[in-house]
Amino acid sequence: MTINYLPQRLLITVLFFSMASIAAAQQPAASTADTARAASDFEYEYMIISGGMGAGVVVSTNIINTGAVVPFSADFMLQSRHNRFGLGFTHELYLTPQNLGKMMLGESSNVNKFYLKYEWTLLRHSPVNFGVSGQFGLFTVGREADLELDDHTRLFGNLGVVGELGFPRLFLFARPALEYKSYTRLHKEVLVTVSVGVRYKMLSETEKARREARRRR
Repeated sequence: MTINYLPQRLLITVLFFSMASIAAAQQPAASTADTARAASDFEYEYMIISGGMGAGVVVSTNIINTGAVVPFSADFMLQSRHNRFGLGFTHELYLTPQNLGKMMLGESSNVNKFYLKYEWTLLRHSPVNFGVSGQFGLFTVGREADLELDDHTRLFGNLGVVGELGFPRLFLFARPALEYKSYTRLHKEVLVTVSVGVRYKMLSETEKARREARRRR
């Protein structure tokens, strides 16, 4: 499945601005818990910034692009109760015969991914937490996004589980995931990766107001 390059850039821009608008819509802290709950239609408790790296294997219908893969990721999410919504970027370094050969010629088959992200967590406030995680978005190959050398972008999706450990704001996380990439009708890939990294959670103004109200009671 292919998408023209211009819609790709527009979609990426819309994703980032939509998340920024949600964050900006959060109103300042109110004096009581009841007014804090009514602050906005979408009330989030945390803003979460995370970064990490991982390792895994890729199996491709293009046999010479089968091998190892090393992803580097950065994500931003908003948490509302057990749900987290966000977006992110991942750069994947392919350690495959095809990519190693291309790199010797100054080219690359490494992947850049832009995606929406959703997580459901078992617990809301805990130093130990577990959940399920999904990503869906677009990816480009090599320097296509920088040089605009290609007129199409491809789709991918992955599902995984996530575990967190930390307190009170800084958490370590691990995320095993299974991913499917579609380059063309005949070129597909399946990846199995495990990523680890750090997450920093910031309380929203609404959550601060709730906690202050509880403390006063």
